[in-house]
Amino acid sequence: MSMKPNALLPTILLFFTVLLLTGCTPKGEKLAEELHAAWNNQQAITTHHMSGKAELQLDLPLADAEQQPLTSALLYSLLHSQYAWQGSSDADAARFETTMTITPAALGAAIHIPILIEENTLYFHLPMINKADEYMEIPMGDQFGATAAQMQGVFAEWLAGITSSVDVSWLTEAEAGHPEHRLIHMAISDERLPLVLNAAADQWDRMLSRLTEAELDASLLRDVALGDYLRSASFSKDGHLNVTLDANGHIYAIELFLPFLVDGPSGEAAEQLISFHYTWDRINEEIERLQSKPALTKSLDAIYPLIK
Repeated sequence: MSMKPNALLPTILLFFTVLLLTGCTPKGEKLAEELHAAWNNQQAITTHHMSGKAELQLDLPLADAEQQPLTSALLYSLLHSQYAWQGSSDADAARFETTMTITPAALGAAIHIPILIEENTLYFHLPMINKADEYMEIPMGDQFGATAAQMQGVFAEWLAGITSSVDVSWLTEAEAGHPEHRLIHMAISDERLPLVLNAAADQWDRMLSRLTEAELDASLLRDVALGDYLRSASFSKDGHLNVTLDANGHIYAIELFLPFLVDGPSGEAAEQLISFHYTWDRINEEIERLQSKPALTKSLDAIYPLIK
């Protein structure tokens, strides 16, 4: 059982189908139906180019951080970084390529990580570990596919639980900024934020239980006290979720902007942020392949001695 490189797409878009199960206003219901139709259209996508960016500012604690200094430092860096990516996906060929650029706030310099999935193998280049023309190689065989499918299912349940707190009356239509696009907007206000974050926290706890039931290692996730962190959050300023539809009824872009506050170590309120933007472009058109299968590779086992 192999997993297509864009197989997480249905999980992400599950958010919008669950909206149909909650609330009912004439306008909100119509917009939810359009999102549902776009979801169905998205499943038929075979190729697309993608681009996007994200920013995280999350003071998420790690249990026993003093006993896990390297893991704690890495987690902190990843949760205080800007991300950008650009690439392409070919579902029929089970091929995916992108270049991920990570800019940790503490470092200030960008790290570029080319990623390629081809012939059921994942390749990626880590500048701090690999030689200039060398890639890490991870086979994606039946066991990997089965595990990934299990995790996808658990994650889908988590998203479904979160979105059960959403009412379709929150959906409105806004100016898209392009004559052939339509923008569906959901404001995340002072009243709505705790509903969404508390649901996310509750579902996080349930997700950890499901991972354990599936005999998947969730020890690191348990060390991250995400549930308590989300429950402690308070309102900072209005956030939003925007979904842009193109003229063919596909989802062209998803944008999430979610600021909030948590108490810092000294009791002061600290600004937090989850910002994400993903664009599907040149849908079902010929893919331009910029990366090729690397000739020089190294097993992921080579990394383990470096992090012990």
